[in-house]
Amino acid sequence: MGLVSVWMVTFNLIWIILIVIIFIRIIALKRALTIYICCACMIGFGIYFYGNTQGNQKQIPIEKEVHGVAIKIYPDDYSTNGDLVSFEGQIVSDSQKIRGFYNCKTQAELNRIKRNQQTQIINADVKIQMIKSPTNEKEFNYQSFMRTKSIYNGLTVVKVNGKLSNQGTFSIETVQNQLHEIRAHLKSYFSSLSSPLDKFLNALIIGDKTQDFNQDLNSVRQLGLIHLFCLSGLHVYYFVMLIGTLGNWLFIPRETMNKIVLLLLPCYLVIAGESSSLRRAIFMCMVQIACELMGKPVQGIIIWCLALLMGLLIEPQLLLTFGGQLSYLMSLLLIFMENKGNFESGVWLNLFSLPFILFNVYQWNVLSIVLSIFIIPVFEFLILPIVICGGIIGHHFQNITELINNLLNLFINFCEKLANLPLNITFGKPGLIACVCLLICSLACYLRQASIKRWVVLFTLYMGLFLWIHFPMRQEVVFFDIGQGDSTLIREPFNQKITLIDTGGKVHFKMDDWRTRKEYQTSGEKIIANYLLSQGISHLDYLYLTHQDADHIGNFPSILKKISVDKMVVPLGMEQLPQFVKKIKSTHAPKKLIPMTDAGEKLDSGLTVLHPFVAGAGKNEDSLVLFGEIGGFKYLITGDLDQAGEKKVIQKYPDLQVSILKTGHHGSKTATNPLFVEQLKPKLAIISAGKNNRYGHPHQETLETLKKYRVPFVSTAEHGMISIRKFQNNKEKIEVFNNEKS
Repeated sequence: MGLVSVWMVTFNLIWIILIVIIFIRIIALKRALTIYICCACMIGFGIYFYGNTQGNQKQIPIEKEVHGVAIKIYPDDYSTNGDLVSFEGQIVSDSQKIRGFYNCKTQAELNRIKRNQQTQIINADVKIQMIKSPTNEKEFNYQSFMRTKSIYNGLTVVKVNGKLSNQGTFSIETVQNQLHEIRAHLKSYFSSLSSPLDKFLNALIIGDKTQDFNQDLNSVRQLGLIHLFCLSGLHVYYFVMLIGTLGNWLFIPRETMNKIVLLLLPCYLVIAGESSSLRRAIFMCMVQIACELMGKPVQGIIIWCLALLMGLLIEPQLLLTFGGQLSYLMSLLLIFMENKGNFESGVWLNLFSLPFILFNVYQWNVLSIVLSIFIIPVFEFLILPIVICGGIIGHHFQNITELINNLLNLFINFCEKLANLPLNITFGKPGLIACVCLLICSLACYLRQASIKRWVVLFTLYMGLFLWIHFPMRQEVVFFDIGQGDSTLIREPFNQKITLIDTGGKVHFKMDDWRTRKEYQTSGEKIIANYLLSQGISHLDYLYLTHQDADHIGNFPSILKKISVDKMVVPLGMEQLPQFVKKIKSTHAPKKLIPMTDAGEKLDSGLTVLHPFVAGAGKNEDSLVLFGEIGGFKYLITGDLDQAGEKKVIQKYPDLQVSILKTGHHGSKTATNPLFVEQLKPKLAIISAGKNNRYGHPHQETLETLKKYRVPFVSTAEHGMISIRKFQNNKEKIEVFNNEKS
C-alpha cells in the first residue's frame, strides 16, 4: 500500500475513533447502543477500504489505445471551454466511470454538442490513461479528488465513430436518464437569464458551480461563506416544505405526502447534482421519514450514523473530501447543540471547522465567525427566496429580474469590500496529526467550557503551529515543476528573506476565436501561490524576472493577486517595454521596480547578478544570470541565456564555479555551451521543462554535453518539483517529488 493510501486509511480511522469518542462522551448512551454505533463505524471503515482496493485494481498505469469503446454521457455532465469538451461518463462494457476530453474539429460540431440535452451513448476510439498525480508539494491532488468520485482513469476521445441507440424499456436507468435531461434543460434555461442571477440559480438550484461562478464569488470564498452555496440541509428543507405546502393545499394526508416525498427526494438528488453535502441531508431526511412511516422514531444521532454509512456505500472515500468532512462534522455538532442559541452554536461550529479549513485552504478570515452567524439568516430568508423567484419569473418580468440582479450584485459588492479588508490571516497548512490534536482540544473545551487550562492549551497549540509554519529553521531552494516554464523559490532560515525567480506561464498561440480557451486559474496560482500560502507566506521580499518570455513571467500578474511583492528586479531595459508596463499596471504593482545589470546596486537578497552587462530589450540574450549559495552548494540560474552569452559570462568571471547549474532555456541546444560547463564544473544540473513538450526539451545535444563532463542531471519533467534544503545540523538534502518524496 502506497503512502497516499496509508494516509487515507489513517485519516478515516481517526475520523471513526473521533466519532466514537464523541458518541460516548457527549450523550449517555446505553451499552447496546454504543455497540451498534461502534459496529456502524467499523462497517464504514470496511466500505472505504474495499472501495479503495477496487479502485486500485481499475487503474491503468500506462496509456493504451482502445478502438470502438461505447461511452455513456449524460447531457448535464459535460462542459466546454473553447474547442475542448470535458465530461464525466461511463464505459458501458464494465460500468467504469471516467473523466474524458474531446477536441472539437469544427465550430459546427462544438455548437451541436452545446445544444445537446439528451443522454447519449457514443462509439469512439480512445486513449485511456491513469489520472495524473500532483508533481509539486501542496499542489491540489486532482487524482485523489477524482478517486472520491470513484473515477480512476482519464480518457481522451480520438475519433467519434457514431452514436448507439439509447432507447429501452422503462427502468431505473431510463428514469435516471430523464432526470439528468431535466437537469440539462434547467441548466440551459438558467444560463439564458441575465447575470449574476444565472450563476446563482445554477449553483443554488442544480448545484452547478461553473468556473465563472467561482471567479465572480472569490470574495465569498475568502470570507469563508462559500458553504452557503453548497446544496445541503437548507435546500432539502425548502424542497420538503414546498412539497408539504402543496400537499396541504390539495388536502392530501400527511402519511401519503411522506410517501411522495420519500419517492421524490432521490429524484431531487439527481437533479440537484448529487453533491456529498446534499446526499447527506437527503439520506438523513429519508431515514427520518421512513422511521416516521413505520412508527419507530429514532434519535438524531442514529439517523446521522445511518446517513454516513449510506454515503460511504456510494462514495467510499467520502470523508477524504473537504465538503464531506465539513458536512458530516457540522451536522453531527448541530445534533448535539440543538438546545443552544444561534450565536453560541455558530461560534462552536466555526471553532470545530477551523482545523479543516486551515488544512484545505490555509487561510482564515477574522470576520468569518460573525458573518456566518449573521449572514446565514439573510441568505436563508432573502438571497435564496429571491433567486428562486427570479428563476420562476424568468424572462417574463424584466423589471423584477433587474431588481433581483441589483440585490445580488449588492451582496457580491458587500462581500468584496469585506474581503478587501486586511483581516485575512495566512496561517499555512498544519499537519494531519496537528489537526487531529486541534479537534480533540476543541472537543475538550466544549465538554468543560469553564476550564481555563483547556482554553490555554488550545490557544498555545494554535500559536505554536503558527510560529512553526511561519519561522522554519531550514533554508531551501525549490525548483517548481511549472510545466514548460521556469520558477524557483529561495527561502532563508526563519523566512528572513523570501525570493522568487520567474513565475512560469503559458505561451499562447494565435487561433480562431471559437477555439480559444479561457484560463480561469494559472499554473502560478495552482502551484506557486498555493505552495507559498501553505507555508504561511503571503509576501515576497524579491521577485526576479529573468526576461520577457511568457513561460518565465506570464504568471506574475495572477500571483500578485494573492502574494504581495516588495521589490521586483528585471534586466535593464525590460522595464520600458510597453507590454511589460501594461502588465504591471493591470495588477497589484510591487512597491519598487529595479532594473539591473551586473554593475547595478547590490541588493540584500542573497543573490548576485552576473548578467546582463548593458541595457537590452528583455530578450533571451538579455537574461538575468543569478549566483547564490545554500549551505555548501553554490548554484547558478541563467534564464534563457544563449551560448554566446554564457561565453561572455565565463570570460568576465574566469574563477566562477558552482555545485548546481540550472541549465539555460529548459535544456535547449541553444544554451549549455561545453566551455561554460567545463569551467563551472557543476556536480549536478537541473533542467526545468514540461513533460512531452512541443519543443523536444531537453535536447539531446545538451544531454551529451552534460554526459561528456560527467554532470548528472534531474529534470522537472521526469521528477517533478526539485528542492535543496539545508537543516540546522548543517546537512544539505536534495529531494525530488514524483508521486511521493524520494
